[in-house]
Amino acid sequence: MLHVARRRRQRPLRPVAERHSPPRSIALAALVAASVVSGPAFAATSASSAADTDSTVAAGAPVADQAATLAAIEVRARRALLPRPPRVRLRAAQLQDGGTGLNLPESLWQLPGVVALARQNEVQDSPLVVRGYGARAAFGTRGVRIELDGIPASMPDGQGQLGGIYPMQLDSVSLLAGPQATLAGFNAGAVLTARTRMPTATSFRIGLGDGGSALLSTGGAYGEWRHGLHLSAAETRPWRDHADSRRRALSWLAKRGEVSEGEWTIKADLFEQPDAEDPGTLTVAALALDPRAADPLAVSLGAGKRVSQQQLGLAWRRGDAALGARAAIW
Repeated sequence: MLHVARRRRQRPLRPVAERHSPPRSIALAALVAASVVSGPAFAATSASSAADTDSTVAAGAPVADQAATLAAIEVRARRALLPRPPRVRLRAAQLQDGGTGLNLPESLWQLPGVVALARQNEVQDSPLVVRGYGARAAFGTRGVRIELDGIPASMPDGQGQLGGIYPMQLDSVSLLAGPQATLAGFNAGAVLTARTRMPTATSFRIGLGDGGSALLSTGGAYGEWRHGLHLSAAETRPWRDHADSRRRALSWLAKRGEVSEGEWTIKADLFEQPDAEDPGTLTVAALALDPRAADPLAVSLGAGKRVSQQQLGLAWRRGDAALGARAAIW
């Protein structure tokens, strides 16, 4: 017996939205009818707007005839050819706040973009990093120009040290960072300018601690010149062995005139550090045995440094808040 199976062809299912949507011809007809109905209304609106504009112009004609002419006003402003770049400044009270007054890096942390570490090691001078400049120096400064009363205190390539600058004898410290610092000269990623305080009377200051320090300041006026003298001596005895240090400094300056009319400055600096010992580093075993001990190799070799620096300079500056000029010889 033979059975024959017949397959029925099924129609594809359409989406629900398509099955219930009106034909395209009906939708197109509705769109055309809407445009025909809205056409006269749009035309009427345009006509009414034009009529309002004409009435407004007609009404404003008499006002235009009554307009008054104002008198001419001339405005003059002074513009500097080379605007003075912005600086960040620290005053004397800020320089001596929270520090011993012997190490300048103890106060420079208040300046933005500055990393100044006081290592408490007179042999390895504290590094100074300003927005990345000076980071490649193992100790001291590099790539940062240091000026003391308008006279450079660093080498032309920015190498120098901050050990000979005492915060307790300064009046202010200003920092110039960024692209405008290149105006100060070659290899100047930043410019650190320090101004010595001009004493008007005799004062004596003594500091006690791990060692001791003494500062004698005196000043006065002789004719048109103002004089100031700072004598300082410091001795440090850190916690570790073979780390003692001694230093003494003399700073004399004389000024004449004012900055607005031209100020002259004569400066003489003497800095002596006859003895500074370096304790070196310890291994883990030696540190656990005696944390205060020094490296035996550093003691046998007499690791340390001696510094002797003398400088005499003459500086002149003149300017105002907009523009200034200066010159120096040393």
